[in-house]
Amino acid sequence: MCVERYSPICLFVVRYTYMPSYMPEAGEKDPALWKLALAEYFARRKELLRRVVVFLFFLCDVAILAGLWVTYINYSAGVAQHTALEGSLNDTYVDIASYRASHKVLPLEVVQVESVEGAEGYGDIVAALRNPNEQWIADDVQVQFFIGTKRLPAVTTFLLPMETRIVASFRQQFRKGEVPRVELSSLSWWRMQGDPRLDISSLTVQGYRYVPLGNGTTRLDFEVVNASPYSFWVVPVTIVAWQGQHIAAAYLTTLEQLTSGETRAASVAWQELLPQITRTTADIALNTLDPNILMPLPAETVSPFGD
Repeated sequence: MCVERYSPICLFVVRYTYMPSYMPEAGEKDPALWKLALAEYFARRKELLRRVVVFLFFLCDVAILAGLWVTYINYSAGVAQHTALEGSLNDTYVDIASYRASHKVLPLEVVQVESVEGAEGYGDIVAALRNPNEQWIADDVQVQFFIGTKRLPAVTTFLLPMETRIVASFRQQFRKGEVPRVELSSLSWWRMQGDPRLDISSLTVQGYRYVPLGNGTTRLDFEVVNASPYSFWVVPVTIVAWQGQHIAAAYLTTLEQLTSGETRAASVAWQELLPQITRTTADIALNTLDPNILMPLPAETVSPFGD
Protein backbone atom coordinates (compact mmCIF):
# COMPACT_ATOMS: atom_id res chain seq x y z
CA MET A 1 0.00 0.00 0.00
CA CYS A 2 1.51 3.14 -1.10
CA VAL A 3 0.95 6.16 0.99
CA GLU A 4 1.76 9.65 -0.24
CA ARG A 5 2.49 12.37 2.26
CA TYR A 6 2.30 15.95 1.35
CA SER A 7 4.27 18.50 3.26
CA PRO A 8 3.08 22.07 3.10
CA ILE A 9 5.54 24.45 1.51
CA CYS A 10 5.63 27.90 2.98
CA LEU A 11 6.61 30.69 0.66
CA PHE A 12 8.05 33.67 2.38
CA VAL A 13 8.24 36.99 0.49
CA VAL A 14 10.76 39.24 2.04
CA ARG A 15 10.27 42.98 1.29
CA TYR A 16 13.39 45.02 1.46
CA THR A 17 12.81 48.75 1.93
CA TYR A 18 15.62 51.36 1.40
CA MET A 19 15.93 53.49 4.41
CA PRO A 20 17.68 56.84 3.65
CA SER A 21 20.15 58.23 6.12
CA TYR A 22 17.99 61.37 6.43
CA MET A 23 14.42 60.91 7.45
CA PRO A 24 12.25 64.03 7.54
CA GLU A 25 10.57 64.65 10.79
CA ALA A 26 6.85 64.75 11.02
CA GLY A 27 5.48 67.82 9.36
CA GLU A 28 8.60 68.35 7.18
CA LYS A 29 8.71 67.93 3.43
CA ASP A 30 11.33 66.06 1.48
CA PRO A 31 13.87 68.61 0.06
CA ALA A 32 13.73 66.93 -3.33
CA LEU A 33 10.00 67.41 -3.69
CA TRP A 34 10.15 71.17 -4.33
CA LYS A 35 12.65 70.55 -7.12
CA LEU A 36 10.32 68.05 -8.69
CA ALA A 37 7.46 70.46 -8.32
CA LEU A 38 9.46 73.25 -9.89
CA ALA A 39 10.50 71.03 -12.80
CA GLU A 40 6.91 69.98 -13.31
CA TYR A 41 5.79 73.64 -13.22
CA PHE A 42 8.26 74.67 -15.93
CA ALA A 43 7.51 71.59 -17.98
CA ARG A 44 3.79 72.32 -18.00
CA ARG A 45 4.31 76.03 -18.78
CA LYS A 46 7.25 75.81 -21.17
CA GLU A 47 5.36 77.27 -24.11
CA LEU A 48 3.97 80.11 -22.00
CA LEU A 49 7.42 81.02 -20.70
CA ARG A 50 8.84 80.98 -24.23
CA ARG A 51 6.18 83.42 -25.34
CA VAL A 52 6.91 85.70 -22.36
CA VAL A 53 10.64 85.79 -23.22
CA VAL A 54 9.91 86.53 -26.88
CA PHE A 55 7.57 89.34 -25.84
CA LEU A 56 10.23 90.85 -23.55
CA PHE A 57 12.77 90.81 -26.37
CA PHE A 58 10.19 92.50 -28.58
CA LEU A 59 9.71 95.23 -25.98
CA CYS A 60 13.51 95.76 -25.83
CA ASP A 61 13.67 96.12 -29.59
CA VAL A 62 10.85 98.63 -29.53
CA ALA A 63 12.59 100.65 -26.76
CA ILE A 64 15.89 100.69 -28.65
CA LEU A 65 14.25 101.78 -31.90
CA ALA A 66 12.29 104.46 -30.05
CA GLY A 67 15.49 105.78 -28.43
CA LEU A 68 17.27 105.91 -31.78
CA TRP A 69 14.33 107.71 -33.33
CA VAL A 70 14.19 110.29 -30.53
CA THR A 71 17.97 110.85 -30.83
CA TYR A 72 17.68 111.38 -34.57
CA ILE A 73 14.80 113.81 -34.14
CA ASN A 74 16.71 115.82 -31.51
CA TYR A 75 19.86 115.87 -33.64
CA SER A 76 17.96 116.99 -36.75
CA ALA A 77 16.21 119.69 -34.78
CA GLY A 78 19.50 120.94 -33.28
CA VAL A 79 21.60 121.03 -36.47
CA ALA A 80 20.36 124.43 -37.55
CA GLN A 81 20.71 125.85 -34.05
CA HIS A 82 24.23 124.43 -33.70
CA THR A 83 25.26 125.87 -37.05
CA ALA A 84 23.95 129.28 -36.04
CA LEU A 85 25.82 129.01 -32.71
CA GLU A 86 29.11 128.21 -34.45
CA GLY A 87 28.59 131.14 -36.77
CA SER A 88 28.10 133.49 -33.83
CA LEU A 89 31.11 132.27 -31.80
CA ASN A 90 33.42 134.86 -33.31
CA ASP A 91 31.00 137.62 -32.35
CA THR A 92 29.73 136.54 -28.94
CA TYR A 93 32.28 134.18 -27.39
CA VAL A 94 35.75 134.00 -28.95
CA ASP A 95 37.15 136.27 -31.61
CA ILE A 96 39.39 133.73 -33.34
CA ALA A 97 41.07 136.30 -35.55
CA SER A 98 41.81 138.56 -32.59
CA TYR A 99 43.06 135.62 -30.52
CA ARG A 100 45.48 134.49 -33.21
CA ALA A 101 46.64 138.03 -33.81
CA SER A 102 47.33 138.57 -30.10
CA HIS A 103 49.37 135.37 -29.88
CA LYS A 104 51.21 135.83 -33.14
CA VAL A 105 54.90 136.68 -32.93
CA LEU A 106 55.39 140.17 -34.31
CA PRO A 107 58.73 141.03 -35.90
CA LEU A 108 61.13 143.34 -34.12
CA GLU A 109 60.85 146.98 -35.08
CA VAL A 110 63.80 149.11 -36.14
CA VAL A 111 62.64 152.41 -34.67
CA GLN A 112 65.59 154.55 -35.70
CA VAL A 113 69.00 154.20 -37.36
CA GLU A 114 71.46 157.07 -37.49
CA SER A 115 75.11 157.63 -38.24
CA VAL A 116 76.94 159.90 -35.82
CA GLU A 117 80.02 161.55 -37.29
CA GLY A 118 83.05 161.75 -35.07
CA ALA A 119 86.62 162.92 -35.21
CA GLU A 120 89.29 161.78 -37.68
CA GLY A 121 86.80 160.33 -40.15
CA TYR A 122 85.33 157.86 -37.67
CA GLY A 123 81.83 157.70 -36.28
CA ASP A 124 79.16 155.51 -34.76
CA ILE A 125 76.14 153.74 -36.23
CA VAL A 126 73.37 153.78 -33.64
CA ALA A 127 70.03 151.92 -33.89
CA ALA A 128 66.97 151.80 -31.65
CA LEU A 129 65.12 148.47 -31.68
CA ARG A 130 61.76 147.64 -30.13
CA ASN A 131 60.05 144.37 -29.27
CA PRO A 132 56.27 144.91 -29.81
CA ASN A 133 55.29 141.52 -28.35
CA GLU A 134 53.73 141.30 -24.90
CA GLN A 135 54.62 137.64 -24.27
CA TRP A 136 57.57 136.83 -26.53
CA ILE A 137 61.26 137.28 -25.71
CA ALA A 138 63.70 137.89 -28.56
CA ASP A 139 66.97 136.22 -27.66
CA ASP A 140 70.31 136.02 -29.50
CA VAL A 141 69.32 138.82 -31.87
CA GLN A 142 72.10 139.45 -34.36
CA VAL A 143 72.11 143.08 -35.50
CA GLN A 144 74.05 143.45 -38.72
CA PHE A 145 75.10 147.04 -39.51
CA PHE A 146 75.66 148.45 -42.99
CA ILE A 147 76.86 151.87 -44.10
CA GLY A 148 76.49 152.46 -47.79
CA THR A 149 77.66 149.17 -49.34
CA LYS A 150 80.04 148.36 -46.50
CA ARG A 151 79.23 145.56 -44.09
CA LEU A 152 80.15 146.39 -40.48
CA PRO A 153 80.66 144.03 -37.53
CA ALA A 154 77.45 142.61 -36.09
CA VAL A 155 76.23 143.03 -32.52
CA THR A 156 74.27 140.42 -30.54
CA THR A 157 71.60 141.52 -28.08
CA PHE A 158 68.22 140.56 -26.58
CA LEU A 159 64.87 142.25 -26.10
CA LEU A 160 62.34 141.40 -23.42
CA PRO A 161 58.61 141.94 -24.13
CA MET A 162 57.71 145.57 -24.92
CA GLU A 163 61.33 146.64 -24.46
CA THR A 164 63.38 149.13 -26.46
CA ARG A 165 67.09 148.54 -26.88
CA ILE A 166 69.87 150.85 -28.10
CA VAL A 167 72.63 149.06 -30.04
CA ALA A 168 75.58 150.63 -31.79
CA SER A 169 78.63 149.86 -33.85
CA PHE A 170 81.29 152.22 -32.51
CA ARG A 171 84.34 153.80 -34.16
CA GLN A 172 83.55 152.86 -37.75
CA GLN A 173 85.02 154.66 -40.75
CA PHE A 174 82.58 155.98 -43.33
CA ARG A 175 82.07 158.95 -45.61
CA LYS A 176 79.67 161.76 -44.93
CA GLY A 177 76.27 161.24 -46.55
CA GLU A 178 76.39 157.44 -46.59
CA VAL A 179 73.07 155.94 -45.43
CA PRO A 180 73.20 153.46 -42.53
CA ARG A 181 70.88 150.48 -42.19
CA VAL A 182 70.55 147.33 -40.09
CA GLU A 183 69.35 143.77 -40.66
CA LEU A 184 68.14 141.46 -37.91
CA SER A 185 68.76 137.72 -38.06
CA SER A 186 69.53 134.58 -36.06
CA LEU A 187 67.08 135.38 -33.29
CA SER A 188 65.28 132.92 -31.03
CA TRP A 189 61.78 133.46 -29.65
CA TRP A 190 60.77 132.37 -26.17
CA ARG A 191 57.29 132.73 -24.74
CA MET A 192 57.11 134.30 -21.29
CA GLN A 193 54.47 132.95 -18.91
CA GLY A 194 53.23 135.74 -16.68
CA ASP A 195 55.83 138.37 -15.85
CA PRO A 196 58.62 136.91 -13.68
CA ARG A 197 61.02 139.79 -14.39
CA LEU A 198 62.85 141.49 -11.57
CA ASP A 199 61.75 145.02 -10.85
CA ILE A 200 64.80 147.21 -11.48
CA SER A 201 62.89 150.45 -11.93
CA SER A 202 64.83 151.83 -8.97
CA LEU A 203 68.12 151.28 -10.84
CA THR A 204 68.54 154.68 -12.48
CA VAL A 205 71.07 156.93 -14.17
CA GLN A 206 70.87 160.59 -13.20
CA GLY A 207 72.81 163.80 -12.67
CA TYR A 208 74.01 164.29 -16.26
CA ARG A 209 76.56 167.07 -16.59
CA TYR A 210 78.41 167.83 -19.83
CA VAL A 211 81.87 169.31 -19.44
CA PRO A 212 83.63 170.69 -22.55
CA LEU A 213 87.36 170.19 -22.22
CA GLY A 214 90.09 172.40 -23.62
CA ASN A 215 91.52 169.75 -25.96
CA GLY A 216 88.36 169.60 -28.04
CA THR A 217 86.73 166.71 -26.18
CA THR A 218 83.50 166.48 -24.21
CA ARG A 219 83.11 164.67 -20.93
CA LEU A 220 79.82 163.55 -19.44
CA ASP A 221 79.61 163.03 -15.70
CA PHE A 222 76.67 161.12 -14.20
CA GLU A 223 75.66 158.87 -11.34
CA VAL A 224 74.25 155.34 -11.32
CA VAL A 225 71.92 154.85 -8.36
CA ASN A 226 71.04 151.31 -7.36
CA ALA A 227 68.11 151.68 -4.97
CA SER A 228 66.91 148.15 -5.76
CA PRO A 229 67.35 145.27 -3.30
CA TYR A 230 69.61 143.46 -5.78
CA SER A 231 73.34 143.56 -6.46
CA PHE A 232 74.60 143.02 -9.99
CA TRP A 233 77.83 141.59 -11.34
CA VAL A 234 77.90 143.77 -14.46
CA VAL A 235 75.59 146.62 -15.47
CA PRO A 236 75.92 147.64 -19.16
CA VAL A 237 74.80 151.22 -19.74
CA THR A 238 74.46 152.84 -23.16
CA ILE A 239 74.39 156.65 -22.91
CA VAL A 240 72.60 158.44 -25.76
CA ALA A 241 72.85 162.22 -26.18
CA TRP A 242 69.98 163.67 -28.20
CA GLN A 243 69.71 166.87 -30.16
CA GLY A 244 65.99 167.18 -30.72
CA GLN A 245 64.88 163.92 -32.35
CA HIS A 246 68.33 163.04 -33.66
CA ILE A 247 71.13 161.17 -31.94
CA ALA A 248 74.13 163.39 -31.41
CA ALA A 249 76.38 160.91 -29.60
CA ALA A 250 76.35 157.48 -27.97
CA TYR A 251 78.66 155.67 -25.58
CA LEU A 252 78.65 152.19 -24.05
CA THR A 253 80.12 151.72 -20.59
CA THR A 254 79.90 148.98 -17.97
CA LEU A 255 79.86 149.08 -14.18
CA GLU A 256 81.07 146.02 -12.33
CA GLN A 257 79.80 144.70 -9.01
CA LEU A 258 77.16 147.32 -8.38
CA THR A 259 75.75 146.55 -4.96
CA SER A 260 72.32 147.26 -3.53
CA GLY A 261 71.98 150.79 -2.15
CA GLU A 262 75.12 152.01 -3.91
CA THR A 263 75.45 155.29 -5.79
CA ARG A 264 78.41 155.24 -8.13
CA ALA A 265 79.85 158.20 -10.02
CA ALA A 266 80.88 157.53 -13.61
CA SER A 267 81.95 159.50 -16.66
CA VAL A 268 82.43 159.01 -20.40
CA ALA A 269 84.21 161.17 -22.94
CA TRP A 270 83.93 161.86 -26.68
CA GLN A 271 86.90 162.97 -28.76
CA GLU A 272 84.97 165.91 -30.19
CA LEU A 273 82.88 168.79 -28.96
CA LEU A 274 79.21 167.88 -28.92
CA PRO A 275 76.49 170.21 -30.20
CA GLN A 276 73.77 171.56 -27.94
CA ILE A 277 72.26 168.51 -26.19
CA THR A 278 68.55 168.70 -25.43
CA ARG A 279 68.16 165.46 -23.49
CA THR A 280 70.12 162.43 -22.40
CA THR A 281 68.88 158.86 -22.01
CA ALA A 282 70.46 155.69 -20.65
CA ASP A 283 69.66 152.15 -21.78
CA ILE A 284 70.46 149.59 -19.07
CA ALA A 285 70.72 146.23 -20.83
CA LEU A 286 70.03 143.78 -18.02
CA ASN A 287 68.26 140.49 -18.66
CA THR A 288 66.01 140.52 -15.61
CA LEU A 289 64.94 136.93 -16.32
CA ASP A 290 68.45 135.60 -15.83
CA PRO A 291 69.38 134.88 -12.18
CA ASN A 292 73.07 134.84 -13.12
CA ILE A 293 73.13 138.65 -13.28
CA LEU A 294 72.74 138.85 -9.50
CA MET A 295 75.50 139.00 -6.94
CA PRO A 296 74.62 137.16 -3.73
CA LEU A 297 74.46 139.38 -0.71
CA PRO A 298 76.53 138.30 2.31
CA ALA A 299 73.40 137.41 4.30
CA GLU A 300 71.30 136.26 1.38
CA THR A 301 69.85 132.80 1.81
CA VAL A 302 66.84 132.88 -0.52
CA SER A 303 67.06 133.79 -4.20
CA PRO A 304 64.52 136.36 -5.46
CA PHE A 305 63.73 133.82 -8.21
CA GLY A 306 62.64 131.29 -5.57
CA ASP A 307 65.60 128.92 -6.11
